[in-house]
Amino acid sequence: DFLFVNLLARNDWTSTVEADNRRILYPGASISFIPTAAFSGLESSTLRYLKFRLGYGTSAGFPSPYSTRSVLSQNARGFANAAGALFASQAIANFLGNPNLRPELQKELEFGTEAYLFNNRLKLDISIYSKNTEDLITEAPIDPATGYTSTSINLGGMRTNGAEVAATITPIRTRSGLVWETTLNYGFYESVITELGAGLDRVLISGFTNLGNFAIKDKPYGVIYGIGI
Repeated sequence: DFLFVNLLARNDWTSTVEADNRRILYPGASISFIPTAAFSGLESSTLRYLKFRLGYGTSAGFPSPYSTRSVLSQNARGFANAAGALFASQAIANFLGNPNLRPELQKELEFGTEAYLFNNRLKLDISIYSKNTEDLITEAPIDPATGYTSTSINLGGMRTNGAEVAATITPIRTRSGLVWETTLNYGFYESVITELGAGLDRVLISGFTNLGNFAIKDKPYGVIYGIGI
């Protein structure tokens, strides 16, 4: 066997958002090809195994419970009267529910290759990927004058590009069974906001209104923004 194809799809319903936004479908597909198995004579002591893979996958992210509703917080030992009896107290929570909150959708395209070289003394696994997130769920602070301090929102979109490399080296392999293997990993990625929506220029993620971490279009997610002196 030298060619493998997989197709899949999943549909979820979640109770952590309102009824109109509960359903989300996310499909995926992948294909892999092994030239060393497809072409006789390609395999040698220099190249033992070679595989190429290409995959497209989607997945969903859902908010925490009660993110769409503003709730009361209750303290069972709120205060005591003159006789010493304890009474419960309630207060409006600092979190403002967002009834329009939607699940986020992540779409990822990945290309990778695996190779076993030099009698399997060097094994390489290389992946390059690009992931786009739509309706990214983010908890954002809001003006306390509203009576609340934070809420959950859907950002427009974010793109993440990256690569990962894993190399397994076997410098020592003896006939007596002694094997020494070393695995080295390297990876990097960059996430950039592609869209905010609703005509927004920036969204505060943490910090203060004039200094903190922001989501700004065409900038890395969480970039530090402030006013210079």
